Amino acid sequence: FANVTRQIAEENSRTNSLGQLAIILDGRLYSAPSVQEEIKGGAEISGRYTQREAVELANVLNNPLEVGLRIVEMYEVGPSLAKDARFASIEAALLGAALVILFMIIYYQSIGLVAMISVTLNIFIIVGTLASFGATVSLPGIAALILTLGMAVDANILIFERIREELARGAALRMAIRNGFGRATRTIVDANITTLLVAVVLYAIGTDQIKGFAVTLFLGILMSMYSAVFCSRIVFDIAERKRWISKLSMTQLIGATSFDFIGKRQLAAIASLALILVGLFGAFYRGKNLFDIDFNGGTSVQVMLENPKPIAEVRALLKEHLGDYHPSIVEVDIETRP
Repeated sequence: FANVTRQIAEENSRTNSLGQLAIILDGRLYSAPSVQEEIKGGAEISGRYTQREAVELANVLNNPLEVGLRIVEMYEVGPSLAKDARFASIEAALLGAALVILFMIIYYQSIGLVAMISVTLNIFIIVGTLASFGATVSLPGIAALILTLGMAVDANILIFERIREELARGAALRMAIRNGFGRATRTIVDANITTLLVAVVLYAIGTDQIKGFAVTLFLGILMSMYSAVFCSRIVFDIAERKRWISKLSMTQLIGATSFDFIGKRQLAAIASLALILVGLFGAFYRGKNLFDIDFNGGTSVQVMLENPKPIAEVRALLKEHLGDYHPSIVEVDIETRP
């Protein structure tokens, strides 16, 4: 570096010009100061910089010149926010599970209890598997767990509806259970294989946060198929053989329909294509504004104020101190917990 800057300075003195040294990071030109003299141990960049520009340039020069370091992700969460996020996540998971189980019991009545057993078993197996591997639970992981609850119930719904169809055709209870599980299993496996592939891709190319989501989703899909197809079948077989159930009654909001869905396939395809094109146009129109700082880069800061202030006042204070830099400010109400 000393040799390069000495050659530039000597060339400047001979030609009475100002040779410049470009400062580039990740393909972006941040500055191009002129070289006044040979740079050995230290240097100073002078000019008409705003405070924000000076800090930004200092950050650009700091790590790349010392080590080959490139910060990809950095997360820092305060203890208060972490505690609130933990309580909120647990509440969301419990509330979601309770609502799902309540719906299944109300709509499918007695056999909704089988879905409740399946969902509860699914949660225990997933959490137990993560604990046995020593995995840590993140917010994306909890989101995947809640998503898995819905997918587990979806498998039970497919089975229950197949059983309803068999009973409507006049099949005996044992035959209806066997045929219902047999025909629904293929559909459940086909539907979940595609989601498994997505989970594998997310784990292969995603960041650490995405990998946590992918691992929980992958386990959740496997366990939901196991609990819905295998465990639920055992419960039905035992209940039927022990004569605990002799008939199945289920609520049906919509009866038999005569709408020609297949006949309207062309109209449905055109409508789907139109919606896809509108979505693609909207995505290209927004351009980089569509992406958050995870893709554009930047800094996200979450703060908790001891004395709440109106968001307009916070915006005004930040504008006063940051000048031309206009951050996006979002107000979030956080419930105070003991």
